Amino acid sequence: MNVIYSLRSFFVFVVIVSLPQWMLAQSSVDLKLRIKPQDKFSVEQKLVQEIKQVAMGQEVNIIQNSKISYDYDVLAANAEEIVIRSTFRSIQLDMTTPQGNLSIDSEQDIDSVNPLKPVGEMVGKSFSIYLSPKGEVNKVEGFTSMFEQMDNEATKNMIEQMFNDELMAKSFEAIFKIYPSGSVKKGDSWNSTISATTGGMFITTSENTYTLYDLANDHATINVQSDVRIAPAGNGKMMGMDMEYDLKGIQTGKIVVDVNTGMASDFTIEQLISGAIKAQGMTIPVTIKTNNDVQAKKL
Repeated sequence: MNVIYSLRSFFVFVVIVSLPQWMLAQSSVDLKLRIKPQDKFSVEQKLVQEIKQVAMGQEVNIIQNSKISYDYDVLAANAEEIVIRSTFRSIQLDMTTPQGNLSIDSEQDIDSVNPLKPVGEMVGKSFSIYLSPKGEVNKVEGFTSMFEQMDNEATKNMIEQMFNDELMAKSFEAIFKIYPSGSVKKGDSWNSTISATTGGMFITTSENTYTLYDLANDHATINVQSDVRIAPAGNGKMMGMDMEYDLKGIQTGKIVVDVNTGMASDFTIEQLISGAIKAQGMTIPVTIKTNNDVQAKKL
């Protein structure tokens, strides 16, 4: 009996010391990125946005659909900084506007006169994301330089307002900056604030509250609740016009984190913003509905 008891105790000891550190806290977990050099991930982001405006009694609707696939290669990782090389694998964009429709699919032939052709040509190109294990994105490098060889200066300037290193850094921070500062248990909440400037025209700020809803099977499920507001950037002018923004709303969603890698394997956010834009004596009611879904899989 003593021998059996000793063996049983030994095997229990072996199991315990073999557990990952995050499990030793039993019901608590220290969520952070635990990816290693040479780790690879396949990432797909789907975004659907519907913008409704009423100007001079006319309803103006814009619908945007996009699906972008990336390959992540972890180049470096330590206690201070992680470097991920992100390579575009495919890009699909579809925009419906009152002026007409625009679409592009990198897996199909792209017409040379398509104004979105430079976007499709990003496939196969890479940029680097520098971030901390807690998800703060320090910088993005190599994104703006993708467009340096473009001949059409007007198109180049337009695309660089939509896609540049600074804006992409904030976009990725919205996905990565989701971790608490220390260990948490089910029911615990933590906060973050993320601001991003779009096209030099306006600033979107989200005040986010994350709550650990569940912890099971090596996955942490996090609920997200946010207050969102939009304010003018710089002097509040757009195309020479004075603009006033009174836009705010909420976003809700769920994030599923693979605790072993710290990567969000499922990131689903719904955002609803409403209010008005004032320009040239007109008040334009605006509603913006956005669904953002990101899936990541370790290869």
